[in-house]
Amino acid sequence: MPIATDFPSIQKTKDDVDYIDAVVKQIEHRIKQLVAERIYLNRKRNSYSPAVKLPPELLSLIFQFACLPDEGHQLEYHTPTMYHYGEINQGLCIGKGALTPFFLGTICSAWRQVAQDTSQLWCAVIVYMNQRHADSQAALLKSWLKRSGQRPISVKLVEGDKANNRDADWPTDVTDIEGDANHERADRWPADFVDVSSAVINVLASHSKQWHTIDIFVPHSWKLELAKVRHNIPLLTSLTLRVADTCPSLAYIDVFAYAPQLHSVHLVGYSVTDICLPWKQLCHLEGEYFSSWDCLKAMHLGVRLRKCQFEQLCHGLEFTTFNSRPIKHEYLTSFELLMKTTHELDTFLSSLMLPNLKELVVSLSDEESLLWPIIPLMRRSDFKLQLLHLLGTTPDEEQLIGFLKVQPWIKSLILLNPLVTTGGTLGYSFIEAMTPMKARKEYDQPIAYLLPMLEHFEYQGATSFTPHSLVRLLSKRWQTGAQILGEAPVTHRQPLPYPIPAVKVLQMQKVEPALLRSVTITISRAWNLTLSDTQIVQRLEEEGMHIQLLEFPSRNRRRRI
Repeated sequence: MPIATDFPSIQKTKDDVDYIDAVVKQIEHRIKQLVAERIYLNRKRNSYSPAVKLPPELLSLIFQFACLPDEGHQLEYHTPTMYHYGEINQGLCIGKGALTPFFLGTICSAWRQVAQDTSQLWCAVIVYMNQRHADSQAALLKSWLKRSGQRPISVKLVEGDKANNRDADWPTDVTDIEGDANHERADRWPADFVDVSSAVINVLASHSKQWHTIDIFVPHSWKLELAKVRHNIPLLTSLTLRVADTCPSLAYIDVFAYAPQLHSVHLVGYSVTDICLPWKQLCHLEGEYFSSWDCLKAMHLGVRLRKCQFEQLCHGLEFTTFNSRPIKHEYLTSFELLMKTTHELDTFLSSLMLPNLKELVVSLSDEESLLWPIIPLMRRSDFKLQLLHLLGTTPDEEQLIGFLKVQPWIKSLILLNPLVTTGGTLGYSFIEAMTPMKARKEYDQPIAYLLPMLEHFEYQGATSFTPHSLVRLLSKRWQTGAQILGEAPVTHRQPLPYPIPAVKVLQMQKVEPALLRSVTITISRAWNLTLSDTQIVQRLEEEGMHIQLLEFPSRNRRRRI
């Protein structure tokens, strides 16, 4: 057993530890010096790069392109964790695929100055709200909007989802415009909260005179802050208002009634009776979770509406006001109605007259014919459609042909049956009605065919015609339209095997035949084209016709044939 005198003394041990600590500090100090020296050398090396010698005006244009989001980003749902490095700062971003101007400012002092001076970069922002970090988000938003100058701004506030995001961390990219990197991870979302902080809305309200496009939710704790913007939104043209999921407000909203430039409104979860708007100046209205009564009331108030979209209609008040006389809407040209059931559909459409309607989109989840309520509306309104989009059960073939005969102005026809094999079937009657035919005698008038102005046709559902008859239809429509428009391609190839008549203007309907440029047809079976038909399809595609013949497999996956 060793004795105590064999061990170093306590004092010697302490001296050794102090010496080691001192050496570590010297090394750390030297490391800092080396890092600073490396930064200096990197900056000096970068100063010779042509990229940093670009004129500020050119850099500004490049930055504007770098801060553009991907196309269609507004149609997709994103969370903060789905963004890449440089695309989001503490929950603030422009959109998927767009760098933030804060990130550009961290590259070098020259870029930072250009980014700060380019007010166009700071005119749009999306804020993913985080309750625990509301104050830091508000400070960053204040800095963001300050650099927008006096330009009109577009702002979207995305409510934090406590159910889905409570365990989600912020992306690590939280750099700021001053060039100091802060890679600390934010705390997690709170499990539950009652009130939403007013820090962000206070900053946003202070810039209300710049509001151009606003997309916000309204919790009950924001009522006083929103009241401050009344009479102070002179530039607001587009408004999206959503009911807050975590702490909804039942208060009546009237602050947007005094927006002289407001023309487009999108309401999600709000009833017409919940909000006061300048209805007479609105041109575009979208409503989600409206009752049928809300739809009619909105169309009654919005006398100058040109486009309406009502989605996910819900059961509401019974009709008591609009039964006596239909609402005649002179300005409406585009109408979209998306619902899950046929409840009140007939009553709703029977209360309308739309004489100038050009575009009609109807989606229905029930297995009912989409045309039954539309035909009375057509007879009553006498409209001339240019676009017809029906999503649901395929209408009966004869009923569809009869409807299309009196709507020869249609340029885009889309018939989509999600179940493919249910409902009506398109067969030879439809194909023959759509096919241009040669007059039996030279002095006879050309035989009228269905939808002579059609340019785009898309169909998904059951069929009973053969692929050969479809190819015959496509070739005749293409050549007929090309001859009428003087666009027949010059080719030295062997002509198509089908005789193509020279079709005159359909004088009875006063419409000019057009070129059918795009056709997409999806069926539940395989397309068995002969070699001759395949060659014809390939030739039509080479000459400019877009053709997609698709198969709908049982695994809910489409593939091109």
